[in-house]
Amino acid sequence: GLGMVRGAPFVPQVRCAYRVIVVTGDRPHAGTDCEVMIRLHGEGRSSGSHRLSACSVKSKTLFQRGSRDEFLVQDWDVGPLKRVSVWHDGKGTVPHWFLQTVIVEPLGDNASGRAIGSSSFECGEWLSPTEGQKKVRVELTQHKADRRISTAGRPPTRHVL
Repeated sequence: GLGMVRGAPFVPQVRCAYRVIVVTGDRPHAGTDCEVMIRLHGEGRSSGSHRLSACSVKSKTLFQRGSRDEFLVQDWDVGPLKRVSVWHDGKGTVPHWFLQTVIVEPLGDNASGRAIGSSSFECGEWLSPTEGQKKVRVELTQHKADRRISTAGRPPTRHVL
């Protein structure tokens, strides 16, 4: 086995590229021009904070209503993904953003390679100082997607810690 470090599984330090797809909701005023940041949290470690505008695959206006934007994030391999943190700096002319979904696909150490699986994190909320929950940061886990999957077949196993 890999052994444990301070109660967490030991993960070797390996560089990893992640394809991150961000879907902005298709509703009025859903888009934003703020800087959006992301952080990936896995079983082994957490990534650094990444400013998505610096990781964009295509040069285009990002986070527009109904858009699907693709990014390439390079960091340490965080291990199996548990959750993602997404937030914005609130400094744009439009500090409101309706984030629909974040999809993360590990590419291993080959940024041009095929994805090694895919994790979808549903949000469906405003990241805004005044709208909805009035927060500009969300922590997204995969549990919503798990619930959808678990209706077909046996329920997901619950690990009691």
